[in-house]
Amino acid sequence: MSLSRPLLPSCLSSLASLRAALERLAARRRVARLHARSRSELQGMSDHELMDLGLGRSESPEWLRRSEATARSGIDGASKKAVSATPRHCTA
Repeated sequence: MSLSRPLLPSCLSSLASLRAALERLAARRRVARLHARSRSELQGMSDHELMDLGLGRSESPEWLRRSEATARSGIDGASKKAVSATPRHCTA
């Protein structure tokens, strides 16, 4: 019976880590879908519409790469905060 008490906090910690990992995965999937949609919209725009946005056709791939990198860094930063916000009683 005394063995189950020390295992409970470590189990909760593992569950918190798993939840944080699943949240990161879900966030990355959302960002990937958003960027795929943005990419197809940019590819479907005329040169005139792109110029209205201040982009040339050759600049749109670089703009997408930069925005994806920015979004990824935001996801990674948010997930680190989520993991560090785990209550103390759930850690081993």
